[in-house]
Amino acid sequence: MAGGFRENAYLPLCILFRRYDEEYATKDTTEMLINLRTSDVLFTEEDRLNFFGDIRSKRNRVIVDFEKLYKSNDESQNIMLEDKDVIYINDDKKIVYVYGQVNNEGYVQFKENEDYEYYIEKAGGFSLGADEGNTRIIKFNSRGWYKPDDTKINSGDFVYVPKSEKKTFTETISLISQITAVILGVLTTYILINSNTK
Repeated sequence: MAGGFRENAYLPLCILFRRYDEEYATKDTTEMLINLRTSDVLFTEEDRLNFFGDIRSKRNRVIVDFEKLYKSNDESQNIMLEDKDVIYINDDKKIVYVYGQVNNEGYVQFKENEDYEYYIEKAGGFSLGADEGNTRIIKFNSRGWYKPDDTKINSGDFVYVPKSEKKTFTETISLISQITAVILGVLTTYILINSNTK
């Protein structure tokens, strides 16, 4: 109805936004906070901070794979539109954004089939504080975080290098306590089963 795609439209970066009413959005956030409260025993302080960061940055994206929809005629991606929905057809910027613990963070020209090391090298390489083993690829459309070997870098994606974090003494003791508790639980179960079978 809008005249079709322009020549420079890039389907992997296209997005569908939905504007939910304020009451629903508030209820949705409340439900997430209740889930957090009931899972206190599973959360570290770092998890908790990340959780609140994620809630604050919630986006009203509707998950649609425009490539599957238009190139493969996949009807499962043909979402029924609602009033005030926004379809954003992006163009191919042919860039990848590299940030975090690199020497020159910023946009790097996209090159087909290159891996994350290529983009990090173009951004000046890892800085001294880089946690190289935890480098992640963040997909533009889904904002999903992937290990470099688990996904292909596309135009518009992000390469993020986190800072190497040293665990505090308290965190180390807590981790040792949890591992010890699991081992003791397994040993106790083994001893009980062993004594009952004799």
